Amino acid sequence: MEEELKQRVEQIERDLNELKAVGGIQLKAPVSTETSKTVTDLIKDNILDIVWNDYFYYSSTFESIDRYYTTGLGAANTVNADGLFLQTTAVLGNIADSALYVTSDKTISSDRVARFRTVARVDVVANQNTGILTLSSAGGYVGFKFIGSTIKGVCQDGTTEQTFDIGTAVNDTYVKLELQYFPGQKVEFYVNEIFKGALSRNLPSLYTDTNMIMFAASIEATTASAHELTVEYFEFLQRRK
Repeated sequence: MEEELKQRVEQIERDLNELKAVGGIQLKAPVSTETSKTVTDLIKDNILDIVWNDYFYYSSTFESIDRYYTTGLGAANTVNADGLFLQTTAVLGNIADSALYVTSDKTISSDRVARFRTVARVDVVANQNTGILTLSSAGGYVGFKFIGSTIKGVCQDGTTEQTFDIGTAVNDTYVKLELQYFPGQKVEFYVNEIFKGALSRNLPSLYTDTNMIMFAASIEATTASAHELTVEYFEFLQRRK
């Protein structure tokens, strides 16, 4: 997206130069406030066109989860004042989960650059496993896991999963998680807006499907105790096909 913005700005500059050549317009420094405002508006309009025409963007604060799939095995899969709320039962191995599928043909896929961002917290980080994934399909997935208090960046190619440690979770404390996905190359991970590293092996296969998961969250009790996961929001951005 950054490269496209640069190309659009360069095109605007070429257009302005053509106007100067044809109409005898001289834009010498300092440029007038009105001219500067016009150029700024042109750039803003072009940025808006790029986002609207070339990118699919979705965000949710979980006003409703009617379209979200769940196995229904946990104690709670609902929405409260804080966002999506998942709770396990006090049974070893119990899982509470929620997932949003996108069924339109190739609306999202793992063969195009994507961005994903979310804010989440776990009530008690010990003795639980949490996953927050995106671009999930038979071809793999990318995302984050909380294994106890350790936050991990993850990617999977449909068979083998790669992980590495990117942070530490604290009881009942929100953390901002972001990834930037480059198909066939790497996935970069950020925690609280700080770059933590990248994975370049076992990336999702360049897979297009009509049943991709844009967002999936789950929490599993690894002892006989109940655990809670709250997701405040998530955002997803990807170039259109």
